[in-house]
Amino acid sequence: MAKPKTKQKKDIQKSGNKKKFPENENLLVKPLTELKSSLHQYKILGEQEVPDDINVYQYFFPNSERDCEYRHRRSILDEYHADSYLRKSIYYGYFQLFFMFSCYFFVCHPLTRFFDQGYFMQSQLISWVSQDLLQVFALWPQMVVYLHVGYILQIVKLPSKIEKILQFIWSILSFYLFSYYIPFTTYKNWVNTSRAFSAICNIAMTMKFHSYMVENRKFRKEDPKYKPKYKDFLYFVCAPAFIFQKQFPRNEKIEWKFFLIKSIFSLMGCIGIYFLTNDWLLPILETAEKTDFVTLLLELIEICFYFNLAVFYLIFENIMQGIAELTRFADREFYRDWWNTTNYIDFFTKNNRPLYNFSLKYIKTPIMQKFKISHKLGNYIILCFMAIMHELVIVVVSQTFTPFVLIIFILQLPLIGLLQKFEGGDWGNIIFWFLYLLAVPLVVAIYIKSNQILALFDTYN
Repeated sequence: MAKPKTKQKKDIQKSGNKKKFPENENLLVKPLTELKSSLHQYKILGEQEVPDDINVYQYFFPNSERDCEYRHRRSILDEYHADSYLRKSIYYGYFQLFFMFSCYFFVCHPLTRFFDQGYFMQSQLISWVSQDLLQVFALWPQMVVYLHVGYILQIVKLPSKIEKILQFIWSILSFYLFSYYIPFTTYKNWVNTSRAFSAICNIAMTMKFHSYMVENRKFRKEDPKYKPKYKDFLYFVCAPAFIFQKQFPRNEKIEWKFFLIKSIFSLMGCIGIYFLTNDWLLPILETAEKTDFVTLLLELIEICFYFNLAVFYLIFENIMQGIAELTRFADREFYRDWWNTTNYIDFFTKNNRPLYNFSLKYIKTPIMQKFKISHKLGNYIILCFMAIMHELVIVVVSQTFTPFVLIIFILQLPLIGLLQKFEGGDWGNIIFWFLYLLAVPLVVAIYIKSNQILALFDTYN
């Protein structure tokens, strides 16, 4: 009897198929308490305990649109709250040890430089990175003002015949928000860090604009008397969310101690990235023209790995957590356990949940419903969309279009099918990370050899 239950659970995990249950039961739309009761009733888990609230929907319906809805959830690596997964895990001490070692490294390294060379940090690099900083921060209120166009279009009542014109308007405006700042950053001659920040902010605001327009159109169709509220719009603009809802899960109050800790960790992350850039990356760039491609690739593997970890921890576990705390945004699942992934699709669905949820709701699901394509092809479309988003950032930073990232993404698509036999096992995880740790430095090495990255540091040199 145990094997059929196991098989049934695996079928549900992979496809979210509701036919496994009686036809009058739609578990996908049930609230959490009723869902748990149904799981026990049908004995899907056998004698196992039903997962915690954070995992119930993703455990049984990982590819469903219900998974895009916001709920009260902790971050996996939340080291502050006693009820977090990390604090309850037996590996919490290991995480603390790794964190302390990182702090030790970033404290001792500048001290060694101070005793040997008489300074902690090079002021020249700091001034170069912080150049145009005030102008970059001024972009944020400009983008917020621009997003009010979407709100105005929603509160103005238009005849039904003009609905297609309205759809065309918001499509053009969504593209305009990003396309405007590409020549703008070129005209201002901003450094690459300022360009990257402006590109990421513009992509985020464009997705917010799109979601707000689409969701409000749905609400108007469901209820002709629906009127968008300004406070809901303003909260959506400030919250770390890309999908608009009438109501978001919110905490009762701001935990200022938690916000202070995340602010300190964010500062430490920026300092760590500075040391990685100054002590490891710049020396490699200085000798890149004289270094052969294979040697350059091997030198970049380690630095790219540390950069990935530092940027991930800085953005998803500190900056976004801090913004969420200020806005009392309760859904802190900005990522999942991407380190346990065994294939490319699983990785890109876990390492950036806001971007994936947006692409799932507004790209994959509509295309699948309209063209009747498979989930596999839909996942390929999501991967291509994410590749395009990364390529757009690189275009703004480098001021040229050399689609190396997009090409590498496309070349990796055949590997998804080849790695399916290893999916879910130890070898799948090992093979994936072996290929991933080569892919990122490979892209960087190609850009370096094509003089794209070297040109970015001309101002500093």
